[in-house]
Amino acid sequence: MRSPLILLLLVACHVCSAQFIKNNNIIPSGYYYGMGKSYVNKTKINGVKEQENACYSDKGKLAWKRINMYNKQGHVIENKQYKKGKLKHTYLYLYYNDTLYTGNVTLNKKGDTTFESRYEYDEKGRRTKYVQAKRFTKSETRYTYNAKGEKKKSVLYRRNKAKWTYEYVYNNDGKMVKTLQYNAKNKLVRQTTYQCDYLGETIRKDVKQASMCLRKDSSQNDGGYIIYDDRTDEKGRIARVIYKYDKDTNLVSYESFPFKRRFTTKQVYSYDASGNVTGMIAYRKNKLWYSYRYNYNLQNMVVVSNYISKEGEVKSIQLVQYKYF
Repeated sequence: MRSPLILLLLVACHVCSAQFIKNNNIIPSGYYYGMGKSYVNKTKINGVKEQENACYSDKGKLAWKRINMYNKQGHVIENKQYKKGKLKHTYLYLYYNDTLYTGNVTLNKKGDTTFESRYEYDEKGRRTKYVQAKRFTKSETRYTYNAKGEKKKSVLYRRNKAKWTYEYVYNNDGKMVKTLQYNAKNKLVRQTTYQCDYLGETIRKDVKQASMCLRKDSSQNDGGYIIYDDRTDEKGRIARVIYKYDKDTNLVSYESFPFKRRFTTKQVYSYDASGNVTGMIAYRKNKLWYSYRYNYNLQNMVVVSNYISKEGEVKSIQLVQYKYF
């Protein structure tokens, strides 16, 4: 069973960035499609018990601090967030046998629970239920599977009534090709096809349609490859994301072309010999936007992160310290 993506924003001082940290790895935007050598679980390998991230402004003033606690499997079990020296939020992550993710709890500065989620699994490790509660609202999603073990249906309940139902259609190779969404009255309201057919398939005039096409081009001379992620909305507009990888499956660049094309962005990454991300340069409308520079210790753990403006000035510095088992 795949563990959850506990993604902690590394650069909260500048939320426009798509840089994340998972198990002490700088994770580029498109890492889903190329888990390379730089994405091993470093917190587990190095026995990290505690990690403190402190972000300072260019004037040396502390902006925020975060403290992560890990179990011996390298998973985050607690995340405390501070602003101006005061505790703001605490996030608790729960596991079965330290590996299987079973839910999380969010606490405010007073220690009161503001959000809670729980996952249930069957004997085969398949998720069967997801329950979440936020203040005065509660929802529950139930999952069922077909004889081949493929997810057949998911139903979202609120106040014990079905709100949304999703049905999944597969081809003979077990690849999902279509998702059908029904409302509380069991009326089909949206169809999404997962194939390289932008026009989709018309089944009802009042049903919104969308298609998704994921293609891989392995014909690069340097041994790398390109992933094209195309999405078409019900109006026929196409949005595209292009991921370029090197021969070691490290993400080299990430380009985003949204539906309206007004905010095209690009991020270019550099690596050291160990596969660590050492820098990222971001562009917006083909113009330099901002950049990041990262430094590591001998255990390949990031210890310094610099946010640099388009003028080349360091605007914030993040320092990372560790404690070990």
